[in-house]
Amino acid sequence: MTTSRRIGVNGETFDIYEILICEHCLILLANGECSDPLEHDTPEACPSPSDKWPEAESITLGRLDHAEMCGDTCEGDCGDYGFSQSSCEGCGDPLHGNRAYAVAWVPA
Repeated sequence: MTTSRRIGVNGETFDIYEILICEHCLILLANGECSDPLEHDTPEACPSPSDKWPEAESITLGRLDHAEMCGDTCEGDCGDYGFSQSSCEGCGDPLHGNRAYAVAWVPA
Protein backbone atom coordinates (compact mmCIF):
# COMPACT_ATOMS: atom_id res chain seq x y z
CA MET A 1 0.00 0.00 0.00
CA THR A 2 3.06 2.26 -0.11
CA THR A 3 2.37 5.51 -1.95
CA SER A 4 5.02 8.08 -2.76
CA ARG A 5 5.79 11.45 -4.25
CA ARG A 6 8.61 14.01 -4.33
CA ILE A 7 8.41 17.30 -2.44
CA GLY A 8 10.67 20.19 -1.48
CA VAL A 9 10.95 21.28 2.15
CA ASN A 10 13.17 24.16 3.32
CA GLY A 11 15.39 23.93 0.25
CA GLU A 12 15.76 20.13 0.44
CA THR A 13 14.08 17.58 -1.81
CA PHE A 14 12.57 14.40 -0.39
CA ASP A 15 10.94 11.31 -1.79
CA ILE A 16 8.20 10.67 0.76
CA TYR A 17 6.49 7.32 1.19
CA GLU A 18 3.21 6.74 2.99
CA ILE A 19 3.49 3.33 4.66
CA LEU A 20 1.30 1.17 6.90
CA ILE A 21 2.92 0.20 10.19
CA CYS A 22 2.01 -2.27 12.94
CA GLU A 23 1.18 -1.31 16.54
CA HIS A 24 4.73 -2.24 17.61
CA CYS A 25 6.23 0.28 15.14
CA LEU A 26 3.64 2.86 16.14
CA ILE A 27 4.66 2.61 19.80
CA LEU A 28 8.36 2.68 18.88
CA LEU A 29 7.96 5.82 16.73
CA ALA A 30 5.69 7.57 19.22
CA ASN A 31 7.54 6.71 22.43
CA GLY A 32 11.02 5.69 21.32
CA GLU A 33 10.86 2.32 23.07
CA CYS A 34 9.84 -1.28 22.43
CA SER A 35 6.25 -2.29 22.97
CA ASP A 36 7.45 -5.59 24.51
CA PRO A 37 10.90 -5.15 26.09
CA LEU A 38 10.80 -8.69 27.52
CA GLU A 39 10.80 -10.07 23.98
CA HIS A 40 14.17 -8.48 23.12
CA ASP A 41 17.48 -8.52 24.99
CA THR A 42 18.19 -4.83 24.42
CA PRO A 43 16.21 -1.88 23.02
CA GLU A 44 18.56 -1.88 20.02
CA ALA A 45 17.45 -5.46 19.18
CA CYS A 46 13.84 -4.32 18.84
CA PRO A 47 12.73 -4.38 15.16
CA SER A 48 12.28 -0.85 13.89
CA PRO A 49 10.98 0.92 10.78
CA SER A 50 14.46 2.38 10.35
CA ASP A 51 15.74 -1.19 9.80
CA LYS A 52 13.59 -1.54 6.69
CA TRP A 53 14.00 2.14 5.67
CA PRO A 54 17.72 2.82 6.42
CA GLU A 55 17.89 5.55 3.77
CA ALA A 56 15.08 7.53 5.45
CA GLU A 57 16.17 10.69 7.23
CA SER A 58 13.01 10.52 9.33
CA ILE A 59 9.85 8.46 9.76
CA THR A 60 6.86 10.37 11.09
CA LEU A 61 3.38 9.32 12.14
CA GLY A 62 0.37 10.36 10.08
CA ARG A 63 -0.54 10.73 6.41
CA LEU A 64 0.86 12.59 3.42
CA ASP A 65 -2.26 14.64 2.77
CA HIS A 66 -3.60 15.03 6.30
CA ALA A 67 -4.62 18.69 5.93
CA GLU A 68 -6.35 18.08 2.58
CA MET A 69 -8.21 15.01 3.85
CA CYS A 70 -9.30 16.22 7.30
CA GLY A 71 -9.13 20.00 7.21
CA ASP A 72 -10.60 21.45 10.39
CA THR A 73 -12.69 18.35 11.12
CA CYS A 74 -9.91 16.04 12.35
CA GLU A 75 -10.90 14.02 15.40
CA GLY A 76 -7.49 12.42 15.93
CA ASP A 77 -8.06 8.99 14.37
CA CYS A 78 -7.25 9.80 10.74
CA GLY A 79 -3.85 8.12 11.15
CA ASP A 80 -5.50 4.75 11.79
CA TYR A 81 -5.88 2.41 8.81
CA GLY A 82 -7.63 -0.44 10.62
CA PHE A 83 -7.14 -4.19 10.28
CA SER A 84 -4.82 -5.47 7.57
CA GLN A 85 -3.65 -8.89 6.44
CA SER A 86 -0.54 -7.38 4.85
CA SER A 87 2.92 -7.38 6.42
CA CYS A 88 4.01 -4.27 8.30
CA GLU A 89 5.75 -1.88 5.90
CA GLY A 90 7.80 -0.58 8.82
CA CYS A 91 9.49 -3.62 10.37
CA GLY A 92 8.26 -6.33 8.00
CA ASP A 93 6.31 -8.30 10.64
CA PRO A 94 4.06 -10.71 8.69
CA LEU A 95 1.37 -10.98 11.40
CA HIS A 96 -2.08 -9.62 10.60
CA GLY A 97 -3.38 -6.78 12.77
CA ASN A 98 -4.20 -3.12 13.08
CA ARG A 99 -2.13 -0.69 11.02
CA ALA A 100 -1.46 3.02 11.26
CA TYR A 101 -0.14 5.44 8.66
CA ALA A 102 3.43 6.72 8.76
CA VAL A 103 5.59 8.69 6.34
CA ALA A 104 9.21 7.83 5.47
CA TRP A 105 11.23 10.91 4.40
CA VAL A 106 14.04 9.87 2.04
CA PRO A 107 16.46 12.54 0.74
CA ALA A 108 16.28 12.63 -3.06
